[in-house]
Amino acid sequence: MNTPTQKSANIREDDITFNATDGFPLSGRLLVPERPTAAVLLSPATGLPKEFYLHFLRYGAERGAACLVYDYRGVAASAPKDLRTFKMDTPDWGRLDMSAALERLLEAAPGVPVSHIAHSVGGHVAGFMPNHQKITRQVFIGVGFGTWWKHRFPKQPLVDLFFW
Repeated sequence: MNTPTQKSANIREDDITFNATDGFPLSGRLLVPERPTAAVLLSPATGLPKEFYLHFLRYGAERGAACLVYDYRGVAASAPKDLRTFKMDTPDWGRLDMSAALERLLEAAPGVPVSHIAHSVGGHVAGFMPNHQKITRQVFIGVGFGTWWKHRFPKQPLVDLFFW
């Protein structure tokens, strides 16, 4: 299902629904200029809806990049009606959602180099992508390190609580 939401400066911007690798429906926003010279996949931070990134992606599309941002399963427009019974694991976002988003972007902009911009958890789960070799470069923004013991006082007790 594609619903046009904006068309300016020869950029087509559509709300799209595409299937994750396991068939789970995901909501995305695809921006494609008339002749893309690059492609950008933006994988959001935990709980941030795709709309949070639209100004940034419109800027990229105006400069020739086909851009795709999406909501992970369980988040915003990709959330099921009943989250209490919903079964998923965070690595699913990289293994199933992120990898399918990459394939959808490649379909929209074949033959151009792909940059992956991963915000926060997007950088953590990028390692689960089975098709990561199709990405030319990755940029990680606000991706914390996973070594809880390296946090210093006074934050360490809070970090310990969070991890355990």
